Amino acid sequence: IECNQENDGKFFLLTSKSPRSLNSQFKREKYVYLHSSHGVAEDESISISSVNGELRLQVRHNDDLREDCVLIYSGTSGLNNLTSSKHSLDGKNAIYQENKVEIKR
Repeated sequence: IECNQENDGKFFLLTSKSPRSLNSQFKREKYVYLHSSHGVAEDESISISSVNGELRLQVRHNDDLREDCVLIYSGTSGLNNLTSSKHSLDGKNAIYQENKVEIKR
């Protein structure tokens, strides 16, 4: 599945906190959220991959997301496999906003 936007065909990975949990204390998410325009059915299992690793999750639609973004809530099992171990020059913080992913059926 290719991103429709004029870029490298990859999606920006968003990893915000879930509104239904507190630092993954409760039920962990098992979903990737993406815009319904990509033609992937809800509950379909897809592969999300980056240069760092791969993860399989079930799809949930969220048309509030931009078409070039996917959302996986922080605390989702295996999410760190997709992220880089690099850090920012200022403050030496994680650079989660710099991760891009591909999705495949």
